Amino acid sequence: MSIALTLVFGHAPTMWGVLRAGLPVRQALKGASAADTVSVPVMELIDNTVMAGKGRAVVRAYR
Repeated sequence: MSIALTLVFGHAPTMWGVLRAGLPVRQALKGASAADTVSVPVMELIDNTVMAGKGRAVVRAYR
């Protein structure tokens, strides 16, 4: 679920910039997919494995 949401919200800024540059929607989608489809799951994998539990420690420190 987190990867699906990240892909949607990760592609949005890329799509916005590419569309503002004047590319058609189909080409913008291809470009955004090529750029973000690999990087987003890698970021999620690292966040869910390496960083797991560290966020909770930060939250507890500020209670």
